[in-house]
This record gives sequence, structure tokens and C-alpha cells, in this order.
Amino acid sequence: MKKFMTICAISAAMTAGTAFAESVKIGYMTTLSGGAGIIGKQMQNAVNLAMEHKGGKLGGMDAEIIFADDQRKPDVAKQL
Repeated sequence: MKKFMTICAISAAMTAGTAFAESVKIGYMTTLSGGAGIIGKQMQNAVNLAMEHKGGKLGGMDAEIIFADDQRKPDVAKQL
């Protein structure tokens, strides 16, 4: 039983290291097209500037922002 617990502990320690090696992905949905797209594009620029200012890291981890265009339509936003 002790051998089994030791193997489990070692396995958990090994997987914890790889889990933190990946970057954090953050989804950001806003209107990027159409008449209201100018506001969404300005928001996208602000987020990109903030990420550049932070060196691409949030909480000490590499972060990636994934932008999505909802086209100002609720049905499209639900699918994203």
C-alpha cells in the first residue's frame, strides 16, 4: 500500500509541473464588425496594449487572449 501511495504521489507531482507549463487562454467576446465594431476594436486594442504592458503574463503565467466577434447578434454570441 505504501508503494502504491508513493507512486501516486510521484505521478501527481509530475503532472502538476506540466499543467502549469501551458499558457492561460482567455476568451474575449465583443462586437468587432458592423456599426458598433469601432467600439469593439478599441476595446481589443486596449486589451492588447494591457497585455503588452504586462509582458504577456497574468499572475506570473503566460497568457493568450482569444478574441471572438459576436456580430452584435445574440444567436451568434451563443454559438461562440
